[in-house]
Formats: sequence, structure tokens, C-alpha cells
Amino acid sequence: RQPSGDYVFIPRVSSENRLYVPMAFFTQDFICGDTGLAVPNATLYHFGILTSKMHMDWMRTVAGRLESRYRYTPNVYHAFPFPTVNDNDKKNIATLAQKVLDERAKELTDGVTLAMLYNVDTMPTNLKKAHKALDKAVEKLYDSNGFKSDSERVGFLFERYNQLHA
Repeated sequence: RQPSGDYVFIPRVSSENRLYVPMAFFTQDFICGDTGLAVPNATLYHFGILTSKMHMDWMRTVAGRLESRYRYTPNVYHAFPFPTVNDNDKKNIATLAQKVLDERAKELTDGVTLAMLYNVDTMPTNLKKAHKALDKAVEKLYDSNGFKSDSERVGFLFERYNQLHA
């Protein structure tokens, strides 16, 4: 259960009032508890894709619910149609993902938690900007023109899923 390398930690349950599930990027030195799922052998690229709006819209559509909160399961991850990328794309997403982590680190002072940072009403402006830059870059991996709405984004992902699994 404990990854032997870097991993993305995904909380099993997250508030429906957040724009992003507050995932974390950890080394093997941090114990993965039972309140979350670990994506083993992950890189900053993986963290960037998983914490992007593309993945969040997918998660909102296919994840289960615990009351009204989102319940992230392995199926959400395994069914997600990752984009086709090259090394430059991966490097760009990793750089933007690191900026998200850097903005978080500036805000995570005594008593401040990721849950607090990702409250939709109080999310710090610089963290929002870092996420939006990441979101834009991830969208371009799927479609150079981007998407006009959440439903267009999800529709595209389902089409891509069908193509990959046909």
C-alpha cells in the first residue's frame, strides 16, 4: 500500500464546494493513510494532470458521492483518458504543477490546511492564478482551441475514452 517512490495522494472524499480536490504530491517518506488513495511512481506531470480542471470535471461526472461530497475511487483515475504528450509537454505541465505547489507552500503556515486553501470562497488569488495557468496548458494538450464549457470538456473526454477503449 505504501508507495516506494513519489506519489500523488488523492483524498477519498472531498467537498462538492471546491473547484479542485486538494491532492498532494509526496515522496515515499510520507505515509499514505487510509483517508486517501496513492498514485504510485507519479511525477509532477501526473500531479498536474490530476489536479487540472480537465480531471476535476471528469471526477465530478464519474465519481461516486458520500452524501453530497465527491467520493474518489480508483475507477475515476483508471478510466480517465490522459492526453497524448511528448517530453516538452510533460516538462511544461510539470513546471506549472510545481508553481501550484509553490503557491500552496507560501500559504501553508501554522494552522492553515489544504482544505482551507481550497475553500471556494477564500482560495488565495495567486493559487487560483497558478491553477488557471495549469488548466489552460492541460486543455491545450487535448484541444489547441480549448473548451467553452464544462459540459464540452466532459463530452470530449467521453469521446476520447470511447476511442481509447473501442
